[in-house]
Amino acid sequence: MQLVFGKILVFEDIDSALSYHRSTNHSLRLVTLDGEVINSSGAMTGGRKEQQSKTIMKRKIERNKLELQILDKKQQLSVFLQTNLRNLHFGLQEDRTAKLSLSLAKDLLDNEVEKLKLGKSTSYNVSLAQQKSTNAKLSETLTRVKSERNFISLLVLTGKIFDYFAL
Repeated sequence: MQLVFGKILVFEDIDSALSYHRSTNHSLRLVTLDGEVINSSGAMTGGRKEQQSKTIMKRKIERNKLELQILDKKQQLSVFLQTNLRNLHFGLQEDRTAKLSLSLAKDLLDNEVEKLKLGKSTSYNVSLAQQKSTNAKLSETLTRVKSERNFISLLVLTGKIFDYFAL
């Protein structure tokens, strides 16, 4: 035991502080190195156990926060996956439509060229058919690029991109 600050005595542990408190009639505050306090009335506060319970509560709160963050990320991931799958599905439909449109535009151009050869069409109509064919090619190319982007996004999301491209 050691008198440090006025009416405060510091003890190495709670047992020695309690022993001193029981053996003497005093008006001192007794404090242990672990932070436990025994007031002159005998009331005990603080100490390692109280700090541990606060630390445990902080850890539980932190754990709950992390679990909520994980749940939120899982839900975001699920939504992102569903969106990518939907985009991939619609992309395949767009791809088919663009290919069909390109095929029709090529047929139209071929027909207009044949009509021109037979004298039943004008170069203006052939030019319009060429423009439609070019626009259809552009649309089909953009649709393929969009589908590839969706596919790569899905590969990244599922972690398969390295396997797919042998990286």
